[in-house]
Amino acid sequence: MCTALSGVAGGRRASATQPSRDKGRGAGPQGLGGVAPKRKAAFTLIEILVVITIFMILMGLTIGSVVRGPNLQRMVAAEQVIADCIRQGRHTARTSGQPVVLKLKKNERAISGLVRQILWHGVEGWPLRDDGGGIDIPAPGRTGSGLLVPDCFQNLPADHLFSTAKLEGGARLWRGQPSPTSRPGLLLSVAVRPPTAGNAGVPDLIPLALVGEDLASGYGSCEASSLGLALVLSDTGGGLAASRTTVAKSWEIIGWFGVEGAGRVEISSIANPPPDQAAITGHKANVLIVRGASGGDVSGAAESGPLVGGRWTEISLLVEGPRLVLYRDGRRVGEKDGAGGVSLPTFAAERVYAGYMTLGGSDKLADSTQLDDVRVERLGDAMAGTLPGGVKPDAERRIVCHPDGRIEVDATGAASAADTTIILSSESGEKATLVVTTAGTVTSQTTVAP
Repeated sequence: MCTALSGVAGGRRASATQPSRDKGRGAGPQGLGGVAPKRKAAFTLIEILVVITIFMILMGLTIGSVVRGPNLQRMVAAEQVIADCIRQGRHTARTSGQPVVLKLKKNERAISGLVRQILWHGVEGWPLRDDGGGIDIPAPGRTGSGLLVPDCFQNLPADHLFSTAKLEGGARLWRGQPSPTSRPGLLLSVAVRPPTAGNAGVPDLIPLALVGEDLASGYGSCEASSLGLALVLSDTGGGLAASRTTVAKSWEIIGWFGVEGAGRVEISSIANPPPDQAAITGHKANVLIVRGASGGDVSGAAESGPLVGGRWTEISLLVEGPRLVLYRDGRRVGEKDGAGGVSLPTFAAERVYAGYMTLGGSDKLADSTQLDDVRVERLGDAMAGTLPGGVKPDAERRIVCHPDGRIEVDATGAASAADTTIILSSESGEKATLVVTTAGTVTSQTTVAP
């Protein structure tokens, strides 16, 4: 008995010291003291489908961005070209004091700058004036020696000024008769120091500069001139415009385009204020206009106030597309529509006449007036930027950058243009909308192809 128990006990002790065979083989579910078997992890069908769907979406987005990327980049580049040209044009206009005109061309897919091509510039070499003691001296001017008339014409050498003011061949205002929509613009500018309006002996009319037919008489005819500027005493009319009377005497700036009797258009700094300034009061100086038999008093707002005289002032007349724009020291003082219907005669030669003209058969001189820096310029076309391939604007556009910082697109003198939308489209279907504000800001939004 003891031996059996000892054998059993010894057997158990031996089992404790030997490794278990069950652990090495692994026990089944019914194994005594066994562990449940491990199963390998796997994806369900739904999970696989979800992963495939996400993968396909990412592939579609990637392929779409690769395909559309170049097209969108071309559109963004086109927007940038137009915006940069407008900003540069505005900066140039503000710094130079003269307007800058840009033309957005549809078929050429380009934006061009209409640069000013000088046809004639009178700044030096004016006729000398008598100093009162029989000695001819240069008249003081703003930029050059200046021109004080009529004293400088008393001993005028034969064909002195007239020979330098002759416009022939390609220097004429227009070569041929281009259509009003495609013809170049014109800019006539002059620096003037008129006498104080209302002083004794001051003339009613001061001719500044005009461009007309080359006449043997030596005096340009106001009626036969194609382009001109003059100052008219505000209480007379001077024969160039309807009679107007202001509260205090001042100089009314009159510009004209076209030959009289053939569709001439006249513009006045008093009667034709810019539309965006017509209702401005307060810090702007009001000019009271009294129309004689045509009606009662009319109030107009002048951007720079009445032109009294006694100091140097730069006056410019811009003929651009269908309208005329008057500037005084870089500020718009007049806008008028109607220039598009004017057809200029074709003269074999034209002349620039400064400080004198004939009107109604009588000679008119800029008495006691100093003139300087007379310029006649044509707006030539120079490439400013080319749009990327496949991108076109919706239409031909003319963009005017004024010296006062205002931007106008396709504006006319009848109504001042508000913020303007320019549409760009590409052959692949992308579109861009550019909004150009009158303050010169350009914003854009691009739409991808459907």
